Amino acid sequence: MTASMAQAADIYGGIALDYGRPHSGEARQHGTVLVGTRISSQLGFFAAEADVGADFGDADYSTLRARGIYGTSFGNFVGFGSLGGTLYRDNGKSYTSLNAGIGAEKNITSRLRVRGEIIRDFMPNYTTSVTVLRAGLVQDF
Repeated sequence: MTASMAQAADIYGGIALDYGRPHSGEARQHGTVLVGTRISSQLGFFAAEADVGADFGDADYSTLRARGIYGTSFGNFVGFGSLGGTLYRDNGKSYTSLNAGIGAEKNITSRLRVRGEIIRDFMPNYTTSVTVLRAGLVQDF
């Protein structure tokens, strides 16, 4: 059973541009590389995904996310929701948070998709929560 599930899993990777907007403070734009594996079922798909983001400039700023994703088809596009955890590193300080997101993907080719999503990082009380707008490309391998 496990071997057949592993064969049915699709591995994918992608790149994205993230616009992070803290609810107090300065907005950040950074590039993100993501990788995941997806298992399809009659109810939709389930995926495990990790991404790493880094600031374009000289700032010491990066993100690391791990998420579980569930998605289903809505005709010409696929909608999905996610839950997971985030690690922020900002100017030598580290913060962790839970995250939740919603998004959509649309096929450009049979193996390439465009993705848009909104991710909310629920930061602890000593720092401000962040809403991330993401636009990216995802490639199946």
